[in-house]
Amino acid sequence: MFYAITVILTVASFLIGVLIVSLPRSSRMMSRAQLIVMLLLVILLIGMLAVTYMFHSEFASWAVLIAALVGDIIGRIRAVNEFVVEHDPWDIFALR
Repeated sequence: MFYAITVILTVASFLIGVLIVSLPRSSRMMSRAQLIVMLLLVILLIGMLAVTYMFHSEFASWAVLIAALVGDIIGRIRAVNEFVVEHDPWDIFALR
């Protein structure tokens, strides 16, 4: 059971890392919707770290952090970034 939760949190953390990188880098270039999405993604990542803290699992905490970092690195690849921008129905990631 615990390993399933760790895997779910790790995959979600990876996706959050990819999505955060796909947003514009400067807050001046972001619209209100993009700022709200960025804030929600960061709050979600912090919440996932809080969940791993509640489980008293150092392994899960490191897995979440490393997955977010790997998602950040993978999200910087131009092909992945363009894929996220093209498949965004709300144009949240459009201002790259």
